[in-house]
Amino acid sequence: MVKLALLIGLNYSNDEKYKLNGSYNDVLLMKEHLINHENFNTDNILILTDKIGYNTQLNATYSNIVNRIQEMINISTKNDILFFYFSGHGSQINDLNNDENDKKDEVFIPSDYNNNIITDDLLKSLFSTSSSTIFSIFDCCSSGTMTDLKYNYTFSPHQLTNKLTQKEEGKMISISSCQQNTDSYEIQFNDLDNKFYSIFTYNLVKHLTKNKETFDSLMNSLKNNILFKNITISFSNLKIKDTTLFDIYIPIIDANSKDINNNN
Repeated sequence: MVKLALLIGLNYSNDEKYKLNGSYNDVLLMKEHLINHENFNTDNILILTDKIGYNTQLNATYSNIVNRIQEMINISTKNDILFFYFSGHGSQINDLNNDENDKKDEVFIPSDYNNNIITDDLLKSLFSTSSSTIFSIFDCCSSGTMTDLKYNYTFSPHQLTNKLTQKEEGKMISISSCQQNTDSYEIQFNDLDNKFYSIFTYNLVKHLTKNKETFDSLMNSLKNNILFKNITISFSNLKIKDTTLFDIYIPIIDANSKDINNNN
């Protein structure tokens, strides 16, 4: 098994209106966690940002993000895990293909956002081509259902909804810092040299550093925590709930050829 990670953090430093302070710190915090606690090799972690003067091949532009996702998928197998992380701005646009109950598509904003944005439909189409286990985390506003998966669990209210017409396919899990119509925030943390971090990323990493969780146990651990009240956890199929975070999903087959992980 190989673990591959693409970590994206944008501070939008050239735009006073949209400028953030914590996204660069978020990706470095996540990278440290992956290496020290989740058995990721440094060579298998790629970071894209929008730092001024940064290597253009590592700039978090629309094309670089899409190309790096495609490359990660192309070199992986069904026995690998792909981890995708984004910290920056998210938003919503009008749904053009009528696959959203609220008539809005979720999007996140790359460094060249005046020309392009990355939609939930695009992410779903990219991720759906992979046979790997794909785990993604989005720390941005309006990030609920960012990967358009079938099952979506929210904490406020405690609710599981699904897209009835969508098939159970692939091995995809997504955690979003908020719901489709709520916001995410960053603050300075005194215990980390007064640096800015996104509230969600900082507290999620802090929790995972101390706790080894399946997605199901994570939901039980966090559902009454005020810091996580707006998050959304999404699954391409509910069998994946019993998989440990940052591990591959392997169906367990009994003598009758049924996946005994199926809780439905």
